[in-house]
Amino acid sequence: MYYRKDLFQKYDIAEPKTWDELKSAAATLKKNEIAPFTIGSKFLWTTAGWFDYLNLRTNGLDFHIKLMEGKIAYTDPRVKKTFENWKELVEPGYYLENHAAYSWQEAQPFLYNGEAAMYLIGNFITPSFPEELDGKMGFFQFPSIDASVPMAEDAPMDTIHIPSKATNKVDARKFLEFVARAENQELINKKILQIPTNNKAAVKDNEFLQTGVKMLNAAAGTAQFYDRDTDPAMAKAGMKGFQEFMVHPERLDKILEQLEKVRQRVFK
Repeated sequence: MYYRKDLFQKYDIAEPKTWDELKSAAATLKKNEIAPFTIGSKFLWTTAGWFDYLNLRTNGLDFHIKLMEGKIAYTDPRVKKTFENWKELVEPGYYLENHAAYSWQEAQPFLYNGEAAMYLIGNFITPSFPEELDGKMGFFQFPSIDASVPMAEDAPMDTIHIPSKATNKVDARKFLEFVARAENQELINKKILQIPTNNKAAVKDNEFLQTGVKMLNAAAGTAQFYDRDTDPAMAKAGMKGFQEFMVHPERLDKILEQLEKVRQRVFK
């Protein structure tokens, strides 16, 4: 979760470690006419990040992966509990107004101009931070909801593959070996401000990357991301349902029933 440290300091808000602290921070910001969370849900994947973290914190990684694999019903009370927790942010109006009209890029300026205070987004956003906000941007781990649930993380990884019908697989494998070397992972990821997949590669001296590495090293496990972990047809329906829920939380039961119909069809 990226956030405006200066806004937190202005309103005497500490980095939230628990769900109650996150809701309290959001209430304080809302009271002061600042959107607690910016988000652009025009392209649906941003909603999936919220679902992933809420489900990971509510039900844990094993449950989450089983849901992604189609082994758990979307009408299961434990899935509904995830959405009930989400409601505690949706119903008070803690998200950016009209977020369905914005892309994830279009949601950024609200964070930068101080109209919003937090953004749940990947590390790829950090090169876009304006120079005038140097020292004013912070990062914290998505807070715990249930203290008995280990803290797993979303950590999607970009990978390079050899097509099954490639004509020169010998040299392709040599290329993959080359890219995977620690020194090359280090060079590539310093340029694109990402965390290397080779754990022997040094991470660029960047506060956000260093914090991210520390968080991932301590994680109880990792998920990729909703649309990578589940079937594409399920992901499409799921993310559409997540956006609908964020706009119309009163439709929750109907949304879950619809998602369950999709799950039964996709994973039959």
